[in-house]
Amino acid sequence: MPYNLPYFDVSRISIGPSRILIGRANVLPSLDLGAVLGAELKIQAEVESLGSGSPKITKAVRITSAKAELTVTGLEWNPITFQYIFGGYVAVTTGVEMLYGNAENIEAFSMRLIHQSPAGGTLLIDFYRAAPSGSGSISLGYAVHNIPFTFSALSSPTDYMGNYLPRNSSYKITFYKGAS
Repeated sequence: MPYNLPYFDVSRISIGPSRILIGRANVLPSLDLGAVLGAELKIQAEVESLGSGSPKITKAVRITSAKAELTVTGLEWNPITFQYIFGGYVAVTTGVEMLYGNAENIEAFSMRLIHQSPAGGTLLIDFYRAAPSGSGSISLGYAVHNIPFTFSALSSPTDYMGNYLPRNSSYKITFYKGAS
């Protein structure tokens, strides 16, 4: 008999990629980014210890800076979404031209990740204002072309509905529980 075996429910284990929607900043996004291989949310907070005494004893900690990034591996060649991914400008003439360089400001946009679990639960990650990291690489070879890119959450005064957010929040994570 095994020791230290935790209770778990296999219906709560989730696999597979997610859907990613993008659109204008502070507006519920509706443009589907297309096929993605996967995504990774990275949350970082720098903390400062507050204390006194000799030896110094920590009484509290406070966050001095925080950031959230979502790294996605896309699979589709979609020039319309590339402007969000790499921060370029898309011009449609006889074909689609993506112009890069010589632009100081990148326009912020909104982004929503939607992941559904087999048990019916839904995970939402909302960046009310986001910006691309500004760099990326596309490997061209015999395998399916992966297009990795990273979005950073920016502070936002309001959510998609125009409701004010506490302390200019950067992102929101919501989990709706499915069947149990």
